[in-house]
Amino acid sequence: MNTAESISKFGFKRWYERTLIESHAYLVTCFLGMITTFAGLQLVADHSSVAHSLFGFVVSAFGVVLVVIGLRRYTGSWRWPRTWAGAPPVRNAKPMRRSRSRLPARPPTMTHEIGSW
Repeated sequence: MNTAESISKFGFKRWYERTLIESHAYLVTCFLGMITTFAGLQLVADHSSVAHSLFGFVVSAFGVVLVVIGLRRYTGSWRWPRTWAGAPPVRNAKPMRRSRSRLPARPPTMTHEIGSW
C-alpha cells in the first residue's frame, strides 16, 4: 500500500503516529547496531586468538550495517511526514470534527495582587 492509500485508509493522524513509531524503531535499531559494533571492536582488541579477532570483525561489520540502515531509515521516515503534511488534501477524505463547544473560550481571570500566583 502506498502512502496516499495509507493516509486515506487510516487518516493523517493515525498514519503520522504509525510513522513516528516506525521511525523510533529504526532509531532503536541504530543504537543496537552501535552497541554491536563496539562489542565487536572489543573482541578484535582482545587479541586472544585469530578466531576471536575474526569473529569480532564480522560482528563489528554487522553492527555498522545495522547503524547505517537504521539511521537512513530513521531520517527518511522523518522526511515523509513533513512532505505529506504540506501536500494537498486527499480526495474523499473525511473532514475534521469541529469543536463541540460553540462558545468562545474565556480568558483566565488574573488578579494583580502580590502573592496571588
